[in-house]
Amino acid sequence: MKRVFIITAVFLLCFETFSAFAQQNNESAFSFSTTTKPVSQGSEPSQVIQDPRINLLIQKQIYINTLALNNVPGFRVQVISTMNRGKAMETKAKLMQLFPQYQTYLSYQSPYFRIRIGNFRTRNDAEQLQEQLNNYFPNGVFTVRDMIHITAKQLIDNNQGNSGNDDEDSNN
Repeated sequence: MKRVFIITAVFLLCFETFSAFAQQNNESAFSFSTTTKPVSQGSEPSQVIQDPRINLLIQKQIYINTLALNNVPGFRVQVISTMNRGKAMETKAKLMQLFPQYQTYLSYQSPYFRIRIGNFRTRNDAEQLQEQLNNYFPNGVFTVRDMIHITAKQLIDNNQGNSGNDDEDSNN
């Protein structure tokens, strides 16, 4: 019984020493930034100890929020769907010259190259551009649902000018 007590005591002593040593190493492994700010005049300054990984997490969250804004459901106008890459590139170049205010997209889904233009939140806005494009591309231009890219500024402008009716706002 005495042996069990001694072994347990030695084990606990070693465990305490090891955990104190590990805690000391963990504190020195991370560089902490310390900010001092006086609480009130004549009192001791308070210290804020911040792990530098917090800033990394904040930056990561900003990136995730930005991605969420970049891909929202909306509409684009599809100008051409062809198996000829050269014709698709030619059409894209023509669109970029005629309508530089709109973003133009080339996508490939085997075996077709598709050229789409615009980032519209509503079908009505996309159809207005579709009518203009019919003059230049009479072979069948049509509006399609797509994931569109929208900036935070456009989203804010949309929500401020949008008094509950989503059919009146547009984003390019």
